Amino acid sequence: MIFRKEILMFLIYGFKQFASKRVSFRNDFCLSCNSQVIAERVKTFLVMTFFFIPLLPLGFRRYWLCTCCGNAPKQSPLASKVILKIGAGLFLAVGVLMLLAFIIENDYEIIGLPLGFIAFGLFCLSLLYLDKSRGLYKEMIQTIEPYNDLNCPFCETELVLSKPASCPLCHITKA
Repeated sequence: MIFRKEILMFLIYGFKQFASKRVSFRNDFCLSCNSQVIAERVKTFLVMTFFFIPLLPLGFRRYWLCTCCGNAPKQSPLASKVILKIGAGLFLAVGVLMLLAFIIENDYEIIGLPLGFIAFGLFCLSLLYLDKSRGLYKEMIQTIEPYNDLNCPFCETELVLSKPASCPLCHITKA
């Protein structure tokens, strides 16, 4: 008789950002705040961690952030579309399989469960097709005026009017 010993592994990995630095700013439209905001461009160094130890450097990354809510201005307040697609597909598939199993077995007592799965899957699909945030952003960004104030929005120091305008104290530029 052979005894098999199973080993359960528990891995902790993640991503850490080092040396985050604000490099520029601009007027933008934030879909989460649903208003005109000042967005800042951040440059950071991304590293993959394993058990909280930085191991794999992934390089520099630049991205825009809303100064009010901290989200990306173009990011829709809805859940990620990929997650919605996967969730809708799973709920529809499980609901249809359960419904077929109940029909084959002539068990109609808890038929509401698979119908609920199917209804929730269809609801997720409707969220995907009713999300007009991409078009809204393109529309709203057309109406946003460039940043015309002569002071830095972060430290209130007067901007040096060169091409591009920059702050002598923060060392950030106007995009």
